[in-house]
Amino acid sequence: MGKVKIVVVEDEIIIADHLCETLEDLGYEVFEPAMTFTEGKELIDSVAPDIAILDIHLSGRKDGDTIPQSV
Repeated sequence: MGKVKIVVVEDEIIIADHLCETLEDLGYEVFEPAMTFTEGKELIDSVAPDIAILDIHLSGRKDGDTIPQSV
């Protein structure tokens, strides 16, 4: 089995970058972080990650709490 694929959806760039760097250092395959609900949904749909880490308070009307559990 390959590396575990992780998607991060976080609108605070400093937090997103730190989280991604830490996960990469731990050996996970981490994609460029998504900053909005729409970017996050598209990224999750396109890469089918094993794990998605979602900020539930994104800027804008839709946030991480809006993404369905089945994703």
